[in-house]
Amino acid sequence: MDIEIGRDVIASDGEKVGTVEGLVIDSGTNELRRIVIGGGIFSGSSRLVDASAITASGADGVRLDIVAKDADRLPQFAREDHVEVTRQDEPAMIMPAMAVGGPIFYENPTTGAGYPGGGGLFDPAPIDPPPLEVESNLEANEVMLRKGAEVVGADGDKVGTVDEVLTGDREAVTGFVVKSGFLFKHDVHVPMAWVKEIDDQRVHLSVTADEAERQGRHDAD
Repeated sequence: MDIEIGRDVIASDGEKVGTVEGLVIDSGTNELRRIVIGGGIFSGSSRLVDASAITASGADGVRLDIVAKDADRLPQFAREDHVEVTRQDEPAMIMPAMAVGGPIFYENPTTGAGYPGGGGLFDPAPIDPPPLEVESNLEANEVMLRKGAEVVGADGDKVGTVDEVLTGDREAVTGFVVKSGFLFKHDVHVPMAWVKEIDDQRVHLSVTADEAERQGRHDAD
């Protein structure tokens, strides 16, 4: 069953309820578990629907076995970004004593309550930006593959972005396509066997960008 990201999602009564925003897959088996639906009747929220509710998928859209009035009961896809900041205090300064018998310890007080949102006017920003923590209501073994996700090679070089997700028989995701234009002169087919990890922001490969370009272009041909 070919499910294309961006394709219309149609209820069993023929009404469009939204579009496919992403595919939720099992991180161990690459099996399609759910799809994320956005737009349409959902007023800015995104919803999750099990793959078992999909009856057909083609050029006219992805069709569900539920009517439009029941689609609003689908569980929301909850996603929250937050920054986890750990601040380390500066070590105490030791200043030489003037006309006294020992050193004077000057403790540098911590200003503000951390960054961002520190209380001091001159509270310094961290050299490295704090990591972004993402929480969602997907299960521990589920990841979402979406169009536009950044693809990074094993060497740390950006390969490009996901343009098209490829699905095969038995509701399994077989790979995705990185379009030409960033690093590649040709579209590159990336099989799931090359995927080391998928997080909310990007896809990490187990091969370098050069290896992906050479082999992926060959596979596409």
